[in-house]
Amino acid sequence: MDESAPPPEQQVPPGPIMEQPSIRPRSGAEPPVERSMGEGSPPDRFRTVVALLIVIVSLAGAGVAFSASIASNRAGDLDQAALQEYALKNQILGIRRQQVAEDARLASVYQDHEMAARLLQQQADRVRARHPTIAGALDEQAQAEAAQARTTGSHFVANFPQVLPDGRVVYDQQQALQNLLAQDIDYQGLDPAATAREAADAHAKAVRVVAVGIVFVAALFFLTLAQIGRAGSRMALAVVGTLALVAGAAMWIAAGL
Repeated sequence: MDESAPPPEQQVPPGPIMEQPSIRPRSGAEPPVERSMGEGSPPDRFRTVVALLIVIVSLAGAGVAFSASIASNRAGDLDQAALQEYALKNQILGIRRQQVAEDARLASVYQDHEMAARLLQQQADRVRARHPTIAGALDEQAQAEAAQARTTGSHFVANFPQVLPDGRVVYDQQQALQNLLAQDIDYQGLDPAATAREAADAHAKAVRVVAVGIVFVAALFFLTLAQIGRAGSRMALAVVGTLALVAGAAMWIAAGL
């Protein structure tokens, strides 16, 4: 026998194997449970779609802001143009009325010379048989008055007066004014009323653009809530935001923007 081996009476008999005590969590604490990556947050596809919609509505809002600025500036320019056209048209009208008034004054002078020429000629005809010398002098005076009448008539601007059989001169100032205005290219090219109507349309368009911008702001609001809101309401908020985006786009197209 090997001397190093312990005697039989000193060997420890094998006993039952003791089980290791299991570690239990503290009372009241739940065991840790691993959560999936998507639990409690929108799926990745949902997040991507909502983010894309937010980008679209943001770009659309920028476009609406630009359109609103253009529409507002154009409306202001048209208002200014309408005022300038009114002022210029009234200025031209005032000048033409002064010309008609001057023609009316010349018509009175023309009538004086025309009547004098007629009277002198009638006197010359009455005395021609008995006093040819006097008749000749009267003829010369009548011709001088007729020449004065012709010279005065050459200065009429708007309309030549009408000479009646008895020598009276009739000058239609209203017709003369219409003739002057019809020949005035600048006056005919001015239409302040039409420009004012165009300005009103531009103001209405600017208001419609602002309304479209409000709808896009509402769409952005709902889509942002859909991105950060609670899981139960995200889909409904996304649907509302999408509908607002579509409505805004339809309004934008309908307004001809």
